[in-house]
Amino acid sequence: MPDRPLKIAITCYPSVGGSGILASELGEELAGRGHEIHFISYEPPFRLPSGPRVFFHPVEVNSYDLFKYPDYTLPLSVKMAEVCRAHALDVLHVHYAVPHAGADVRRELGLVDGEAMLLHLSNLRPLKRIDLLLDTVARLKPVARFKLVVLAGADPSALRAAAQARGVADRLVVRERVTEIEDYLQAADLGLFTSEMESFCLSILELMSLDRPSAAFAVGGIPEVTLDGQTGVLVPFGDTAALAEAVRSLLADPARRATLGAAGRKRAREHFSAAAIVPKYEALYRRVCAS
Repeated sequence: MPDRPLKIAITCYPSVGGSGILASELGEELAGRGHEIHFISYEPPFRLPSGPRVFFHPVEVNSYDLFKYPDYTLPLSVKMAEVCRAHALDVLHVHYAVPHAGADVRRELGLVDGEAMLLHLSNLRPLKRIDLLLDTVARLKPVARFKLVVLAGADPSALRAAAQARGVADRLVVRERVTEIEDYLQAADLGLFTSEMESFCLSILELMSLDRPSAAFAVGGIPEVTLDGQTGVLVPFGDTAALAEAVRSLLADPARRATLGAAGRKRAREHFSAAAIVPKYEALYRRVCAS
């Protein structure tokens, strides 16, 4: 088909999390390339871009007392069909299956001189394995000076209670529903992630883009994002002793952190930047349209 601008609908979960962020930024980049982008969801996606070629179509979910949970699948399907018909879409993309003031952020978080900042970003769902995160922190507590800063995309009350029970509440700092995360990324020394499954892990990539390595379990797509020993450190799933030792070693070696961070930023730019990724989506869309 000719290289004309495409009309693309993106359906995603709008909540704070990797799926919504990636979908929003993909839409922004595609709109910047001249394509017409239609977001379809129950509320505006997190980081929804604005512009002359970006549109949002809300899905209205009716709630009936008869049902314990309102249905979302049917109204979403209807809305997708309506938007396709009304706007003559080419593609339906169903998306799920300038840092500054780092020292000021660390002071606001209560970190003191010589205290490292570990950063964890997630929606705290069960697969993020917060129990293993806290176990790692408990193992680190006797051997390192640090605070674990959690940017929580969901209610952190269970996290706080579990930290208190594990005796690590004094090492935990929680910030809820932070939308401007760049300052926290730039202020961090190291990312820490303990998921039992991740399709990608955008948070690790965001840290890489600012020269910050991460320590994590080698699950799902994480080894495709960060390379063990080259841009970060990965250990087998569930081995919190190995993970804690990896973190301790990195905190004790700023030069190695800097080397991993620089390599991570290079990898992020060369393999995961908009310039590297968006043309692949465009090519896929055109193959789908031609089939």
